[in-house]
Amino acid sequence: MLKADGTMLWVYSKFSTYSQPDGRVTVFGTVSDITERKRAEEILKAERLKLDIVTQNIGAGLAIISRDYQNCMGQ
Repeated sequence: MLKADGTMLWVYSKFSTYSQPDGRVTVFGTVSDITERKRAEEILKAERLKLDIVTQNIGAGLAIISRDYQNCMGQ
């Protein structure tokens, strides 16, 4: 969706329609703002691309070392 100020707003919407015996149609639905989720997905996508470029172009083995040794060892 495009807001009045020109910024983009990402939304997730889900609707259901029900036909009534008299021919009317009833619509129920929800709309959720997922803009922050989409921004986070784009950041993650860019970081993954950077990591892919590094791992594809490295000439030797790659070791990932954690500063938090206990966390790294699952403790």
